[in-house]
Amino acid sequence: NNLGSNPTVTLGSNATFPAGTVLQVVNTADNTEIAYTTGTTPMNYDALNTAITLKQANSKILVRFDFGSVAYGNGNLGYMKAQFKIGSGSYSDLTPLGANVVAGSIKHHVAVNIFDATYQVDAGSSMTLEHTTSSAAGTVLTYAPWFWAESNTGLLYINRNARNSNGNDFSTVSTCTLMEIAT
Repeated sequence: NNLGSNPTVTLGSNATFPAGTVLQVVNTADNTEIAYTTGTTPMNYDALNTAITLKQANSKILVRFDFGSVAYGNGNLGYMKAQFKIGSGSYSDLTPLGANVVAGSIKHHVAVNIFDATYQVDAGSSMTLEHTTSSAAGTVLTYAPWFWAESNTGLLYINRNARNSNGNDFSTVSTCTLMEIAT
């Protein structure tokens, strides 16, 4: 029964793992400096859209978004939520969401700070959610972050600050990490 120091093991397609076993980790990173007017309609920051193909049926996905720097300007608070889609279907909210409705009839996961000074550094925001699937092995799930403001003049900054004038200001990285966990 000694497999040696570096065994290679091939598992059949019907292999199952105990609950809590990490089956895979997928990561997307983006360092694009963004300044974009979003308004009150959610805008997809699609550089962080991240897909995972399930290795086992009915897995849980631990979803984590990390933003190196994120803020809203023009006197607006901002909001962010995460959504998912199955295959090429439509996006749906990950739950739970915050209890309050903002900017019309939308609920959110994360509040985005408002900046109030040109040199201000707005620390990044993070969000981690657990998504329980009822999907078959081989199903592709895509997770995406969406941002919007409390008015039509909301200016979103990601991976940069408002000044960003001379190339010497900070520049950060935002990531999405998905972890498939056996149930």
